[in-house]
Amino acid sequence: MSRFGNVKNNQGFIENLKALKESHIQPQKNIELDISPIINTFIEWGTNNKLSNKRLTRKFCWLFAVCGIMRISDIHRIEETITRLSLERLLFTVVAAKERRQGYAINKAIEISFHDNEIFCPIKAYLEYKSRIATGTPFIRNLTDFTKAVTTDTISNHIKEITKLASNDNHHKRIKGRAVGVTLAARAGISTDDIVTLGNWLSQDIFDNHYRLTRATSSN
Repeated sequence: MSRFGNVKNNQGFIENLKALKESHIQPQKNIELDISPIINTFIEWGTNNKLSNKRLTRKFCWLFAVCGIMRISDIHRIEETITRLSLERLLFTVVAAKERRQGYAINKAIEISFHDNEIFCPIKAYLEYKSRIATGTPFIRNLTDFTKAVTTDTISNHIKEITKLASNDNHHKRIKGRAVGVTLAARAGISTDDIVTLGNWLSQDIFDNHYRLTRATSSN
């Protein structure tokens, strides 16, 4: 066996290499995020009751990912039977969310508020989707057969079809709806601590290195 082979098989070498990989600093992203084309598209589409099933589904998934700072797997696991709607907000539960506590999957409560404009309101999109398409749990259904559920890949594609409207830059094809949500929240002046809490992340580093698209802020 070569001397190099001995080094490769040395446990200390293996552990040090693993540590180096895990401590690799992610390059700071600075993607120009302009969602005005998405806003204009939603305006052009009109009210929810005028949307095709495909457009309604894509819009609903995107709004929930952005406004609820939700993973694709969260949207896939919405438990409709215990959803609660009030005059001000929608409270729903994600069953067996990706987050774990003491090694066990948790049920995660998420709250979304109404928007003054029906066209941009995630709850209005939810209500239209529920009345027209959703037949139970899982909440997101196959568009050709509402009795069938869809995979997380399908939900991801629904969200991507909206997100890519933001730019012709290929970067946007890889942007997560959740990343759009937290970036817009930061841009609006919401504190990093609050965003980390909403995202249910263990540290600010996760937000900065994996979800925050730009450090630009705005008072608008």
